[in-house]
Amino acid sequence: MKNSKTKFLYAIGIALIIMQGFTFKTADKKLVLFSASGFVEGVTMRSADISGLEKVTKDGKDGGIKFRTESNDARLVLQHFPIDAGKYKSIHVRFSKRPFQRFETLYFYFITDVDKNYGKDKGNFVPIVDKADEAVINLELIPTWKGKIIGTRINFGQVKGSEVIVEEIYYSTDPAPTPVK
Repeated sequence: MKNSKTKFLYAIGIALIIMQGFTFKTADKKLVLFSASGFVEGVTMRSADISGLEKVTKDGKDGGIKFRTESNDARLVLQHFPIDAGKYKSIHVRFSKRPFQRFETLYFYFITDVDKNYGKDKGNFVPIVDKADEAVINLELIPTWKGKIIGTRINFGQVKGSEVIVEEIYYSTDPAPTPVK
């Protein structure tokens, strides 16, 4: 009896370890809102102060979207399913912008199911760097980053007439990298 009980407990222990390992390996580290092939299900987009929105192909594959900025406030606004702010520590925007001016910034704003107004208290920015292909915003630095996020707004710099190509926009459970000094 003791032998079969021990085997049974051992089998349950192994099953729990396997299940725990499986869960860990498949944990959602990345919540994609937009990828090179388009917007994910449950996400809609509206734009402001951009023109010529079109799909891009790169090496015969989907490469994102391309547009031209028409003002110093060109932006994409994504409405989406509720996202638990407590789960995500950074937002990544993979894009390129030409031309850009020194000291331009990429702004990120959000709205919640309770407060549906975009504002500087619900956002942050990072500099746009020449030849960089990704901007990462540290969400942990935004005191109002809490609740259920239902809208994401990205402003692509302050220069009118630039070409922007967006390849991916996603939230991540990983913290933003520490800036190199």
